[in-house]
Amino acid sequence: MFKKIQFIMKKVLPTFIVFGCFVILYIFLISTKEEVENKKLEEQTWTVSLVKAKEFTTKSFEETFGTIKASRHANLRFGLSGEITHISDKMKNGFNVMKGEILAKLDTKDIDLELENIRTKIGAEKIQIRELRKQVLLRKKSIKSTEEINIRKYKSNLEDTIIKINAKNLLINSLKEQTKLKEKSLYRIKNMASKNVASESSLEEIQLSFSSIKNQLSQALAELEQLKIKKINFEKDLDQTVKVKVDEARMSFSISSNQLSQSEFNLKQLKINEKKLLQNLDESTISAPFDGILSDVNMAIGNRVSNNTQVAVLTDLNSLEVSFVVSNKIYSNYPKLINQIVEIIWESNGIEVSRAKAKITRAESIINKKDGGGRLYADLPKSDLHNIPLGAFVKVNFYGGDLKNVIELPEEALFENNYIFINKNGRTKKIFVEVLHRKKGTIWVKGNIKEGDQVVATRLPGIGNGIKIKSSTSIN
Repeated sequence: MFKKIQFIMKKVLPTFIVFGCFVILYIFLISTKEEVENKKLEEQTWTVSLVKAKEFTTKSFEETFGTIKASRHANLRFGLSGEITHISDKMKNGFNVMKGEILAKLDTKDIDLELENIRTKIGAEKIQIRELRKQVLLRKKSIKSTEEINIRKYKSNLEDTIIKINAKNLLINSLKEQTKLKEKSLYRIKNMASKNVASESSLEEIQLSFSSIKNQLSQALAELEQLKIKKINFEKDLDQTVKVKVDEARMSFSISSNQLSQSEFNLKQLKINEKKLLQNLDESTISAPFDGILSDVNMAIGNRVSNNTQVAVLTDLNSLEVSFVVSNKIYSNYPKLINQIVEIIWESNGIEVSRAKAKITRAESIINKKDGGGRLYADLPKSDLHNIPLGAFVKVNFYGGDLKNVIELPEEALFENNYIFINKNGRTKKIFVEVLHRKKGTIWVKGNIKEGDQVVATRLPGIGNGIKIKSSTSIN
């Protein structure tokens, strides 16, 4: 028991003594601490620049960038395949050439021979056509003349037959009278001979004469029948015979006409072939389609090329233009920009090298999403074509449009591109605005702001709505 008490006195008692000292010290410090009075902090007043809002009607001066381009390029190539046999001394990169200058030629020996052969055939065909035209003209005339001649011929034969019939009728009538007379004489001689008044010889003679007259009459009657049949046949066959003769003449005319048509067709085909060969001759030569400068020249004597092989590029330096992109808002009003004069500035390392004027002539109808707006084109006048080179990256200044009833402010007055602060009884008031235009530290806005409002034009860290402010200078 004694040992336990001795252990507690050695180990625990010092700990309690230290703890008691610490408590006594803490109570002493608390009781002797000075009491600090709570003071009310005064609100900070921020010194800012204030500008007076003023309403304007002005024009938006726009600045953008573009590239000088040529509105016309020609990819030079031959119109057919072949071997290059001639190259102009000017057919080199950077050379200026004039419209119509011959720059290169292909071998045309085969084309020349074929063209000569075609022209020989054309000459022969023309001679044949002249002769056939004469034949056709004669055949055409012969159709009518054949009809007239045959009608006249058959009418003449018919008339002649009628005359012969009439003559034969007269002869028959005469023979009939003679027969009657001879018959009466025979009867009388017979009576006389029976009475021995006339001799036997007289009787025989009259009988012979009577028989001869009868034979002549029978023959005349037979011939008359033949003439009548002939007349009937003439009348019957007149139209048919004439038609056959006319058809024969028409057939000859048709044959000659067909031959003429075939020859004329052959001539047309030959002329088409001649035209193709002449076109091949033309396409075997490269001529400058306009005044310009050559680039990407790639050819040599003896090279074989096809009509798909590009041998050079010709750029028209008389049609330079600047292509530049404007915002969608400006592009939506592009018809009013057409014919406006813009200023083109070419700079190098921030130093102006050259300046020119250009006229806006057109706009692309399709907007490219990559451009972020619409593209316009302005033509450079010919007097300034060589002041700014092709491909130069240039600055473009122009008036984008009218800004009506807008507030002009310094750019420092704008926060996060959509609001400003105005002075409302010595405190800031947040006003949302729409920025219509900005240029070199100045902005033009519209919003719930009126002329005469005092606008904060100082950028302060942590500025917000309702803070206390005062002006650093007189308000302008």
